[in-house]
Order: sequence, then structure tokens, then C-alpha cells
Amino acid sequence: MSSALKELNETLGFKSNDVFLYGFQRNTLVIIHEDENNRICVSVRFPIELDESDMERIKSWEKDGYAKKVGNDPDDKTSVDFEFKSSNKDKIKEVLEDISGYTAEKYPEAKIQCYGKDCTEDTNIDIYEVNGIPIPLCEKCAQELEKDLEKANIEEEAAPGNYLRGFLGAALFSIPGILVSFIFIMLGKIAAIAGFVYYLLAHKGYLWAKGKYDKIGVLIISVTSLLFVVIGTYISVVADIAFEMKKIDELADKPMSDLFLYAFAFAQTPDVASDIKKDIYLALFVCGICIVLYAFQAFKSAGQKLTIKKG
Repeated sequence: MSSALKELNETLGFKSNDVFLYGFQRNTLVIIHEDENNRICVSVRFPIELDESDMERIKSWEKDGYAKKVGNDPDDKTSVDFEFKSSNKDKIKEVLEDISGYTAEKYPEAKIQCYGKDCTEDTNIDIYEVNGIPIPLCEKCAQELEKDLEKANIEEEAAPGNYLRGFLGAALFSIPGILVSFIFIMLGKIAAIAGFVYYLLAHKGYLWAKGKYDKIGVLIISVTSLLFVVIGTYISVVADIAFEMKKIDELADKPMSDLFLYAFAFAQTPDVASDIKKDIYLALFVCGICIVLYAFQAFKSAGQKLTIKKG
């Protein structure tokens, strides 16, 4: 957890885990986290559906310049999301106290309901961390969800790995990524974004093929991505050579299929092969950093059991 969230929590006195601050404030539920740009994001859950006058009052904080953005899902009139311009804990506290005070005064009898399926219980509601995400639940729904998660964990453990099928899916989906490598080779550059594209495609292909997404699965996705960095770079360099050959008058009338064969043969010559190896090593270094970073993040969550605990 960042220092900004820690300081904010000292002011608010909420419960917390590695990602979220959360707690009840009067009859509202407040959940706070930082986005990928380290901006403070606050979600306020209300015990009732908000009407136009409620939203006008809440959005006044955006007009006054305290909040950078205030928005809500049109299909969910019981929650509002705030994005704050800064991590000024006093301003954030002022906004939350005003909103919770307004809600408690206007709807004094309303209470946060259980988020369990088809449950309308609004007494003895506690916040449970479901895979780290704070959710208000009654005890009965929490117990039922715990049983469902235990069952899901057992089924996941017993599920076949399908690693070979997953690898084939990852490889199949990675093929279009060669186009990205080719574009950058044509521009005379090697970019880390190609590594991101290969990882994303391999990930989608692996899941499409129903490969088991555990630590072995992440390793397969990562290795497939690196493999296609090599394949994509090699094919792209050869294609670049073929297009350069097309510019030679003597070869201009040759079909591209023949030029690709000439280019592959030319790529075997010692000097050209040496240059291609350098391009591949550079691509592995640049793209590999990107792939390793994504794999490292994926390793943290892959294969983890589903959990629920009272906050």
C-alpha cells in the first residue's frame, strides 16, 4: 500500500488490505484504492437509489474543484465513483463526511443491504474480503459463498492441465503479432510494445484453448511470447530483405514468393545471419523485459485459491 493511502487511512480509520481501504461511514460504504496512475479513487455505496437532487449535491464537489471526476453507472443508482485531483487527505475526508452526513440526514432509516444474490438483509451486515475485494454480506450469504468458493477450488485443482492444448492455442493466437514486429522492423526500430502484444495474444490463445491458468500456464504463455519474439523478428527481417529486393530492377518482375525464397537464402550468409542474430538478441532483451514484467505480475495471482474472510 502506498504512503498516500496509509496517510489517508490514519485520517479515516478504515480497515485495509494491500489494495483497498474500506469501511462504513454512517449509512454509506466507502471503498478506496489507487489506480495505475496513482490517483486516489473512491467508491461510495449508498443504502438507497439516488435521485436527481442527490446526484446534484454529490456532483457539486466536482464543480467546486475538490474531485477531478464524479461518475456513476447508469444501471447502478446506488453507488458513485470519485477520482480526486490530489491525495489531500483533509479534502477527501471533508467530501466523504459531507456525503455520508447528507445521506444519513435525508435517509436516516436506510441501511446498506447484503450484496448476496437475491438477499435483501440489512441488519448485521459485515464487510468480507472476497479475493481481497471488500463486499458487504450477511452471515448467511457469507457462509454460502464460502462453500461455493471451496467447491470451486476443489474443481479447479482436479481440472486437467491441458498444457499442450494451451500452448498450441497460445502459439496460434501469437501469429498475428508477427505483423507488429514487421512494422517496427520496417521502421528500423525494435519496440517493447511488440513483447506486450505477443504476451497479450499468447494469453488470450492459452485461455481460448482452455489451458489451466496456474503458474505452469503463466510459464507457457511467457515462453511462447519469447519464442514468437524470435520467430517474428526473424521472419520480419527476411520479409524486409524481400521487399528491398523488389526495388532492384532485375528482380522487380519476380513474384513475392520467389523473392521470399531468395531472401531466406540470403539470410543464411554469414554476415547477414550475424546481423539477424543481433536483431534477435536485441528484440529478446527489449521485448523480454516487458514480457517478464507481465509474467511476474501474473505469477502472483495464478493458481491462487479463491478466498473469503471477514474484514
